[in-house]
Order: sequence, then structure tokens, then C-alpha cells
Amino acid sequence: MEGNPGNHPQSVLINEAHFLLAQTNTTIGHIPRSTNQSADHLARLGAEHTEDFMFVMDMPIAMREFVIRDSLNIRQVLD
Repeated sequence: MEGNPGNHPQSVLINEAHFLLAQTNTTIGHIPRSTNQSADHLARLGAEHTEDFMFVMDMPIAMREFVIRDSLNIRQVLD
């Protein structure tokens, strides 16, 4: 977000990412894990499975509460 030091080992990759973001009018922002309950729930769900890939057709029922809380910006203390 604040530029790219020319001596960074991944400077070419970083510059390319900045270029692509500018071309597509896209921004990237950081959301702390503690405030993104949906992502945290998906990460925990993924950790419980041994498959390399899992395709989910419908949102898990247990996740709906997290999506609603995230969309309303309601924070919950996580375990």
C-alpha cells in the first residue's frame, strides 16, 4: 500500500501486482481475523477436513450467523 522498496526480493512481483490492481481499479484491504468471523469459520472448517479440495454448493447453516454478523459489523469474541 505504501510503495515498494526497490531492493525487496519480490519487487518485480509486487510492481506487477500494483500495476494489475491499478488497471482493474481494485483495492486490497486488511481485515483482522478477529473481525472476519466468516473467514475464520471457513478456516476452521477447512482444518477439520483432509481433502485437498472441497466444493460447497450451499453455505453451511452454521456459517450464516457469521455472515450476518460480519455484514452488520457486529464483533464477537472468538475462542
